[in-house]
Amino acid sequence: MRSLSKTARYCAIAFGTGLLVSAPAYAATFTTLASGLPNSLEISAVIGTTAYGSTLYGGKGGAGTLFAVTSRGRVIPLHNFDAETQGAQPNDMLAVDPQGNIYGTTQNGGKYRGGTIYKFSTDRRTLKVLHAFDSSTGDGSRPLQGLVRGSGGALYGAAAGGAIATNGSIFEIYPAGNYITRYRFLSRGDGHCPYSGVAVDGKGFIYGTTVGAGFGGAPNGAVWKLSMQGKLTPLHLFGDGKNGLPDGEYPDQAPVVDAAGNVYGTSMIMNGSHYAGVIWKIDPAGKFSIMHQFAGKADGYGPNGPLMINIDGNLYGTTASGGGTAAKPGQGTLFRITPSGVFRVIHTFTGGADGSGPTGTLAHDSTGAIYGATGAGTVYKVKL
Repeated sequence: MRSLSKTARYCAIAFGTGLLVSAPAYAATFTTLASGLPNSLEISAVIGTTAYGSTLYGGKGGAGTLFAVTSRGRVIPLHNFDAETQGAQPNDMLAVDPQGNIYGTTQNGGKYRGGTIYKFSTDRRTLKVLHAFDSSTGDGSRPLQGLVRGSGGALYGAAAGGAIATNGSIFEIYPAGNYITRYRFLSRGDGHCPYSGVAVDGKGFIYGTTVGAGFGGAPNGAVWKLSMQGKLTPLHLFGDGKNGLPDGEYPDQAPVVDAAGNVYGTSMIMNGSHYAGVIWKIDPAGKFSIMHQFAGKADGYGPNGPLMINIDGNLYGTTASGGGTAAKPGQGTLFRITPSGVFRVIHTFTGGADGSGPTGTLAHDSTGAIYGATGAGTVYKVKL
């Protein structure tokens, strides 16, 4: 979970105000698996029926932790990060290989104090640093989200700073530790500040976002596509005024790409007077469309995590606040949206035993059950 106070160190973003409308509810079985955990936790992966996650802070030394929660609600501490040698503030978006190893990133710390990429063995409970970011060599630094695993086993991500004039970079790393900087942002026509992680398709194309400056100087961010040959192509410029759409701004979460080549993502705010956020889609032909414009009432306020494609082919996500009714306001939502744009609220958080303020990242098991966490320190499971 990332706060704006942390990410704002790279780029300054302006905000607006919100609109309020209603959204339908959806029947699902919600279970609180655990409670009383640190409020900076995320659930990012499921192996079998055990959910795995991280806390941004806490643990011995306060540098963050890795933990697991079983299907019966048993919380298993796995690792306390050592800030000096392993990194500090472990991010969301954990990647898992077929052997059950977990891969992730840290925002800070490590040998050069620019964050790290690590591998954690779930059976041996040992952590190995695969790469320490060193901005003095032209490397990126301070990744703000984790990794995705490509079909060939390589892992991909983005660093928010470092590289050329702290503009950020896109990288590739293999489980053995072979590290490659795939692209360094120039803050010219290509933008800067990739606050999010990335997505990768079956052909090896990498997709991601930038905030601030965006492509061609647009102030509201952009979506990009990177080829295996290192060519960066803008797919959409937010708020450039050319398409007449209320398309949003500040795309600070990793996009996702489906098997058909559609790219999906969120923007946490809207242009001008709107503030509640949007869900967007870019089809294989490059057409950008808004799938859902959050109104900030029953449907929630501020999408705050990467969308997750479940086994049913639908996309799931959370909002940090909102939901409910004027008489009984909620404290965040879990939602579903189909590829065609049909939106429904799955669960509205009440601030009771279910927690409040879902922290964004979601994971699913082989049955399609969804796991997540809240800022109130709860871990939950939703059976659809």
